[in-house]
This record gives sequence, structure tokens and C-alpha cells, in this order.
Amino acid sequence: MCTSSACLPPCAQALPPVPALSQFSSASARLCLHVAHFMQALLPPAANAQQGALLPCPLIIGLSGGADSTALLTLLLALRPRLGCTLHAVHINHQLRPESEAEATHVAALCRAWGVPCECTALPIAELAAQWHMGIEEAARKARYAAFAAAQQRLGAAWLCTAHHSGDLEEDIMLRLLRGAGWPALGGMPALDAQRRIMRPLLLTEPAALRTLLCELGIPWVEDASNQSRAYKRNRVRHDVLPLLKQENPAFTTGMRQLWQLAGIDAQHWQQALDAALKAHPWQLCLHAEHKANTTGQPCPAHSLSLPRALLRSLDQSLRLRLYKRALQHFPAAQPRAQTLLALDAAWAAGRGGTLFQLGGGICASLRQGAISFSSAPPSTPAKE
Repeated sequence: MCTSSACLPPCAQALPPVPALSQFSSASARLCLHVAHFMQALLPPAANAQQGALLPCPLIIGLSGGADSTALLTLLLALRPRLGCTLHAVHINHQLRPESEAEATHVAALCRAWGVPCECTALPIAELAAQWHMGIEEAARKARYAAFAAAQQRLGAAWLCTAHHSGDLEEDIMLRLLRGAGWPALGGMPALDAQRRIMRPLLLTEPAALRTLLCELGIPWVEDASNQSRAYKRNRVRHDVLPLLKQENPAFTTGMRQLWQLAGIDAQHWQQALDAALKAHPWQLCLHAEHKANTTGQPCPAHSLSLPRALLRSLDQSLRLRLYKRALQHFPAAQPRAQTLLALDAAWAAGRGGTLFQLGGGICASLRQGAISFSSAPPSTPAKE
């Protein structure tokens, strides 16, 4: 049972009671336990052991009202005794379609019926896209995650849980390929983004299994008609590109999961290698004044960051390139291209000092005496490249 995006959502009296694991079919129960085990594998052992629960902390769920996020809410409610967590839903109304208000009403009614605290936030995405000089999709993503982050901070939530599933992972990998992403970023979105505190418990779950769960329990959801529009690149990949690839290789989905797994293993290796190098030869970071009192280990916007010659000389090219990307996390406005980072590294390897590289957003990199400095304000002397 579902509601069309062109119809009003059901009244609260028509909503089913809070789902319990005992109501699940055997297949849906296995799905639920798979999600629990997946979440447990994502979290560090110390967090798993607390109070005998997997996740004894507040969680935010990004709840659009669609099938995927509704299934995520259903599964987390059924797992709540095992997880030991509290749940809080956040719905973002992008104000882009006539049905948006009805969908917000549906989400609020569902959460009210199930006793889940819910915040519904309306964002003028079309206006923000024009103001930020970016496309609707990009502006919606930026504004949505900013709203989620604000809610996390306000509610003291440990993680934001999103309903990305295996189909979304396949789309993400293809979009990264189209953008020219390097390895291991080509492997797609992580299941756990520790920097942004985002967890994706359904990332290896088939979307069909989520809809089957909702239909078994009689739980309604809303359909977003814009998901069918070829005006958006993601939809063209979903409806046109991926079906052709799966026609050529019926095991395509399995291959994408293996690619994701291998990328995660390699990313962990690169991270550990960089951690060891930075421990031996620390970089020199100068934070903006408002961030100097809060050094939590998470990237904070910086005024300048210098990579010493000893650090750079201890790394091969593959690690140096990943070091540059890690350093630039402290400069959110930077928009470095692979070509620019390769040119920067070639200039360093050739010992070309006094060269300036523009990285977008007013961020630049300069070379001097075998060191590389990133800064948000360009030095006055080096020649521009």
C-alpha cells in the first residue's frame, strides 16, 4: 500500500501501529537483522559495548516520506530495543513541487502515530540555487545537509541516518566515474562518514526488499514524481544507463558491491599510511581565530596549512596526492581538479619554487624550499601558474 504523490496522504487513523519485529515475515526479519549486523560492523568496538546495546545514543533519521526512508524508520523502530537508541525524524520540504506540503503532512502524521519526534523544515531551494549560482540538485543537497547538521547539533544526535541503498550506491559510483573520480573515491559513498557523522545502514540493501517490507506491514509512503524526470543526471543514470549495464552483466550489482568493499579496504590503508607519516612529520596548521579554541580533530576552516619538506619527501606520489586532498579538507571553498593537483605535485618533484596554483574559492597553493603551503589568501610574491 502506498500513496501517490498526486494524492493526499492517509489520515492518522488509517496508519498502522508501531511496527514490531514479531510482525515481520521471515525474509523481512532477516533483513532487519542484516541491518543490525551491518550497523554493528560500522561502529567502533567501544561504542558497541556500551550498556550492552549497539548504539545507545540519539539518532536523526532523514525522513522524506518515500519508500526508502519510511522503511529505514520502520527497521530502526523494530531494532530500537536492540540498538538502545532514541530516534528523531527530520523532514526537509524543498518547496519545489505542489505535493511538497502534502508530503510534509504525511510525514508528520506518521511520526505522530508512531511516537517519533519530528521536525519539518521548509527551504526555498529555487531561491538558494539562484543565490549560490548552482543547479537545483546541488543546492538542494547543500541546503538539506546543512539543515541536518544544524538539527544534529541542536538535538545532540550522534549520527544522521540516511536511507541510501544499493541502488543509490550504484548510481553514485557511475556519477563519480562520469566526474572522473580517482581511486578509491570511485568506490562510492561510505557507509559511515565519521567527519560529517552520517550513517547509511541500508547501503548494501536492495530497494525491492524495502518496498516488500512496507507492503507486508501495510505502511504507506509517498512517491516523488520528480524521480522519473530525465531532467536530472542522476535519474538518467538510474533509468537509462544502469539498466543497459545490468543487461550486459546480470551480476552488475554484485560487482558494484565488491568494488565498494575493495575501495573501503584501500581507503583504510591510505589513511593509516598518511596517519603514520603525519605523526612522524606533522603539518603546520593555522586556524581562523574563531576555530582556534576548538581543536576536536575534525577539519576546521583554516587560514593556512604547510606541508613540510620532510613529510613530502617521505611519501611516494600516490600518497602525496592523497595528502593534498586531506589537507584541502580544511578549505571547504577549494575546488581542486585532479589536473591541478598533478601539476602541483610535478612542480614540487621538479623543485620549482616560487610557483602559485589557484584551487578555486580564493584558495591557493605555493611552493617554497621544498614545502607546499595552502592558504586562503595568496602570497604577494610568487608567480601565478
